[in-house]
Amino acid sequence: MHITQHAAGRLLLALWMVCAVVLAACGGSDAPSDAGQGATPAAPSDPAPELTGIANWYNSDPLQLEGLRGAPVLLVFWSDT
Repeated sequence: MHITQHAAGRLLLALWMVCAVVLAACGGSDAPSDAGQGATPAAPSDPAPELTGIANWYNSDPLQLEGLRGAPVLLVFWSDT
């Protein structure tokens, strides 16, 4: 079976959308109710912290979040270990 790049891209997009819907439907967190006591949660208007501790950047040079301000950003965290 041969899948074109366009079809594969659409399939991947559909998969991401399904994952987003499932995660939204789950609502909340699996963390215990006492997790993070004493910590102040970030407000939606707070800037995101810089990405630190990344040993290898794939598909781009190292990025600074300040350089992405105002642009849509999708972060994909992947581990192959």
